Amino acid sequence: MKNTNEIGTIKIKYSIDEENDISDLGEFSNEEKEFSIPHDIGNNNTFNHFNADNVENIKQAKENYDRAMKFENGELFSYGIQAQAELITKLGNYNLINTLESSGICCLDSDSDEQGFKEIEEEQLEELKDILITLGFKETELNKIKIEVIKEWKMKNYYLFNTQDYSNSTARHKCYVERAIRGVVIKIKDCKESHAGEQIKDNKEQIAYLNKKLSSARKDTIKERYNQNIEELKEQNELIKKYVLPKLVMQEI
Repeated sequence: MKNTNEIGTIKIKYSIDEENDISDLGEFSNEEKEFSIPHDIGNNNTFNHFNADNVENIKQAKENYDRAMKFENGELFSYGIQAQAELITKLGNYNLINTLESSGICCLDSDSDEQGFKEIEEEQLEELKDILITLGFKETELNKIKIEVIKEWKMKNYYLFNTQDYSNSTARHKCYVERAIRGVVIKIKDCKESHAGEQIKDNKEQIAYLNKKLSSARKDTIKERYNQNIEELKEQNELIKKYVLPKLVMQEI
């Protein structure tokens, strides 16, 4: 029987897991134990000790603490890897689109060995292909489909999303920056260097406009809000220059 389904895309997606599991390193606490490292002593708003686990001496405890702090500061994070296929089913003049996924692997430290990441990619892809084969697709046709890799980057509380599925035809604002609870988020969707330049230009125009409004503002609360908006726009431009443009030049995917 002929398969009436089509495959739109196959992707391998790296997703950032915000709930980093560092329990194997130890835990932050106000209770001081055998292999305890002082943490922000005197600050009543946080735990003042880090009690290391799976260590034999204070040197190893310090290494665990330093690594835990890298997770806390966003220098390290956990990845989940999953393969996904877009399945298109034709229904008369309409298409029904579903997403099929492999089981996925999570809790992978971002500084893990690259070869290990590649092996997991291949495992997840093979699992997804097995699912598709049971639906009637042939392995030969699956092997002809280009595999997209979508990876999220995170640098010290800055997230960089590099994807290739942005469909908006408007060139402006394809690169955009938005506030998030944990720092500044930069989303890059099918982003080219010219689009990043457009965002920087737009931000500069907005800064000039806000400066004019600031000069005529009378209330301190309004001035404060304008100043805050200006500083945020300046920060966004610096982040784009520092993190976005280098990634676009590298073209990792």
